[in-house]
Amino acid sequence: IVTRGCFGRELDYGPGPARNDIQSTIWHMARDMRSEMPQILITCIDVPLNLGSDMLDACLKPPLNEYQELMYHEGTWYAPVVLNAAPLGKFERENKRLPMKTQSNSKSTVVLNRKRFDWNDPTRLFSNLWCISWKAVLEVRPLPEVLRRKDLDFTGIREQPQTQPVPSQPSAAESTFRKVLAQAKDASSPDGIVASVKAYVARASAKEADGLREAARACDEAMKLFTAQSQPQGALEATAAKVSALTAMGSFDEALTAARRGMEAAETAKNKLESLKVVCGCHRALGELVGAVEAADAGRKEIAQLGDEDDLCEAWQILVEAHIARGDTEEAIVAVKEAMQAGGKVEACGNVLLAEVLKVKGSTATADPKSAAKEAFAAQKRASDLYGSLGCLREQREALVAATHALLSCEEFADALALAKEIKEMGIGAPSPEEKCTCEASGLEMMARAHLS
Repeated sequence: IVTRGCFGRELDYGPGPARNDIQSTIWHMARDMRSEMPQILITCIDVPLNLGSDMLDACLKPPLNEYQELMYHEGTWYAPVVLNAAPLGKFERENKRLPMKTQSNSKSTVVLNRKRFDWNDPTRLFSNLWCISWKAVLEVRPLPEVLRRKDLDFTGIREQPQTQPVPSQPSAAESTFRKVLAQAKDASSPDGIVASVKAYVARASAKEADGLREAARACDEAMKLFTAQSQPQGALEATAAKVSALTAMGSFDEALTAARRGMEAAETAKNKLESLKVVCGCHRALGELVGAVEAADAGRKEIAQLGDEDDLCEAWQILVEAHIARGDTEEAIVAVKEAMQAGGKVEACGNVLLAEVLKVKGSTATADPKSAAKEAFAAQKRASDLYGSLGCLREQREALVAATHALLSCEEFADALALAKEIKEMGIGAPSPEEKCTCEASGLEMMARAHLS
């Protein structure tokens, strides 16, 4: 249970006492539940309003995971502790809050401040008085240093100094990234540099511009090391990490430029395909859906010249997804029909993509879902036959499963059951025991769906 600004910090950002009372009630309810049902593990955490969620990850690790109640304040984690409040009781007894006396007609203006003389130890009267306080259990960072001005000289006349923003403290993710990056640079390990950048970008905030910029520069160093070691795949991973860092800080134009350079430097079809995915992702992040379609089409043509069918199938899929993201299903169908003319595995992949486009088109308000499902079934069946002739058992099974789903959506339950039995029987001639079990499991699952429908 996470609360913000619960324990008496009325000077924190946001509303004050009313909200604090409501949140403290939640803590009291959690304490009651622990006493009544100790088998239920409940942890209450109170943090300031301006604290990021990345600091809460420390509560899942030792030593903070040993406490049931925690509070974070000024860089330190605190846990509640019960203390004897005998001195506080003595202070309240000696300093009672009395109403202010009105001025009387008495001539005496002497006010006597009488104190009680204790013959015995007064704390024994309050030995059963207790209070809840806080003890520090983990210091994450020292208190921020408050900048003191030394130019407050009012005796002379001089120019007003320019105000400077207070430097912000680096986050825990940024501090960890700098340490790991320094170790990777000392070891001249490009893999370590790329791994540290990926881990940091996944946790970084968009406000950490300095850290993200340093991550992008580290990727450039990793690319140089990979190039010197003749590792094009590593250079591609470094480019993708740089693009993710620039995207996280909002520099989409720089990210697109870096992705295009990576695609130009790629030599194999696999590397060009991975670069194409990054380029299309940058276009979508910029909102340039037309640019994403153009980039996908150009990349598909370059990959087609390299003669790799598997990568070309994925390139066609990227192009079709770009058309669908733009909302143009007609152009997607045109692209799919062009792919179906290539023959071989690309033709089979084109039929699968045609079924997906028809499924999206059938979900619109103006389309007939049943007719679209029947057309999708026919496309998946053609894809299954083509994959079977090529000896691609896994792709054939996936196409038949998709065809069964299409029959179920158009309420052709008998045909769907027959097709499910065909999937189950495919495991008889499977080349491996794993594929045999997969075919039988898929067939049984689709048979159960057909019977339940």
